[in-house]
Amino acid sequence: MTPSKATREQLREHNRRLVLRMLYQGEVNTRAALATVTGLTKPTVSNLVGELIDEGLVVEEGLGRASGSGGKRPTLLAFNPRARQVIGVALGSERVSAALADLAGETSAVHVLEPAVAGPTPLRPGALGTTAPGPDTAGPDAAGMTKAGMTKAGTATTGTATTGAAAVLRAVEDAVAALVPQLDAPLLAVGVAVPGRVRPGTGVVRRSAVLGIGDELPLGELLTDRLGVPVHVGNFAELCALGQFSYGLGERTPTGTLVSMTLDDDLELGVVLHPSGAHFGSELAGPMIEELHLGWSAFKARAAELVRERPDALPWGERYLNVRRAAGDGDPGAAQLLSELAAALARPLAWVVSVLQPANVSLVGGVTDLGEAFLARLGAEATALLGGGALDDVSLSMAYSNRLGAMGAVALANRAELELIA
Repeated sequence: MTPSKATREQLREHNRRLVLRMLYQGEVNTRAALATVTGLTKPTVSNLVGELIDEGLVVEEGLGRASGSGGKRPTLLAFNPRARQVIGVALGSERVSAALADLAGETSAVHVLEPAVAGPTPLRPGALGTTAPGPDTAGPDAAGMTKAGMTKAGTATTGTATTGAAAVLRAVEDAVAALVPQLDAPLLAVGVAVPGRVRPGTGVVRRSAVLGIGDELPLGELLTDRLGVPVHVGNFAELCALGQFSYGLGERTPTGTLVSMTLDDDLELGVVLHPSGAHFGSELAGPMIEELHLGWSAFKARAAELVRERPDALPWGERYLNVRRAAGDGDPGAAQLLSELAAALARPLAWVVSVLQPANVSLVGGVTDLGEAFLARLGAEATALLGGGALDDVSLSMAYSNRLGAMGAVALANRAELELIA
């Protein structure tokens, strides 16, 4: 098969993105330097830079120093991260989180939708910069959803139950609608993180048991039509890894290959390879992970069994954190439950370390409520499977940020539209 040649338009777009990426990465800051590092001619660079300046993506910042041989002082160039904004949405069965960020990943607003048990909690005027619900800012809509208003840097919480294709579409639309009034620049695109299997680069959700999607759903295409901007869809765990890799979102920005192990409703794996930034994960787990029956439902079922086996035991509640507290108070059943979970989770961790050889493995999701003691126990279980010293070169950590999925979706949209994130 003979590879097709790039059209003139495709080549120009490639060159445009190359120039923009060099300025985004801060490697060069003049037209002459851009021509040198990209191999493009100076007239081509000048034309492309002119277009980027017209679009606001690049700005001129005065004059630099002349070269040693004298001559005209060069005009300094800089990438303008505030020229566009991106919305990232992370979907879960009981929680939808969304973030509004600029092209450098700087977040200006966050919106969260959670289950409405007794209706939404009224927002106090001025609290977190929000507005109190009124006729136009809160109350159930036709789908039984609820809405709330918010302003910059604030977080609004509303109620939702995200199961089924129609509810998923509506949840994303509502999350985006809540953040659009906060835009300070044109909206470039929307990214969506979905738990389940997603066809890479297509926006098609193959299956998501968590969201009640059993057949292939062209989520990206449907949302693009509804929202009027490009929408890019990826696997939740994969985008959690991409969010960490791209923006840090913790005490440090990881270096080297990164694997995220997300344990909420199910266990999912996400990988970002260093240094290319290639990311995957939707199809990584497969039957091996599914047969382990890890996830919150299985955890609760096993907890119920242990409570029944111990008539004097008290129920531990509906959160990982409750079990951690019970174990800390000396409850042997809770301690056994955590020990069993660590042993089960050590198996996929050992597989990840032996096959992918990552520099960083990060636990994400509700399991982070179990804390550092659980992380140490997990590491010990994996070491027992792999042998002494197997984790010496691996940074095993908890990712406590609740914005990883949404910011990974931001990174996905950013990369798809402008290729700024390598």
